[in-house]
Amino acid sequence: MKILIVDDGDCSLEPVLALLAAAGHELQCETENTRQMLMRVDQFRPDIVLINTDSPSRDVLEQLCVLSAHNPLPMVMFSSDSSSQSIAAATDAGVTVYMVQDIEIAGIVPILTVAETSFRREQKLRQLLEAAALRAEERKVIDTAKGMLMAAHDLSEQEAYRRLQQCAMDQCTPMRTVAERLIRALT
Repeated sequence: MKILIVDDGDCSLEPVLALLAAAGHELQCETENTRQMLMRVDQFRPDIVLINTDSPSRDVLEQLCVLSAHNPLPMVMFSSDSSSQSIAAATDAGVTVYMVQDIEIAGIVPILTVAETSFRREQKLRQLLEAAALRAEERKVIDTAKGMLMAAHDLSEQEAYRRLQQCAMDQCTPMRTVAERLIRALT
């Protein structure tokens, strides 16, 4: 597993780095300038991002938001900041797991596994939600076209649907496309 480590905190990561490297993970650390995180993600292409910070700064949170929007990855944040505002801001920015404590060396691998598993589950749910929204929008367009056909040609709902369906098959075109064309033609 490729892990990008963003170290912006006072807590030493050396024992954690040694454990992860010994477990065969490929590591890259960004300690000097957390503003370079997005560039490092593009270059390194990590599987997970591990962030060590005393308190998540606005700059780091903004970068995490951009990262989540353009290149979503599981992210684990270790912070000594236990305020509910910081936790909410970090999770809103895309942090998968927020740990309020020093990094426990023995627990790091299970934490990364939980983050990766939770992230994958959330991504699947997002994809299902997006697919459902697309299907609902498609259904809405088809129903609108069907209603227009029913009104224009005094058809039953079933007859209007069959006409849309037949036209789509004749043109080897999705029903939504046929419905959109019909709506434009009749408006």
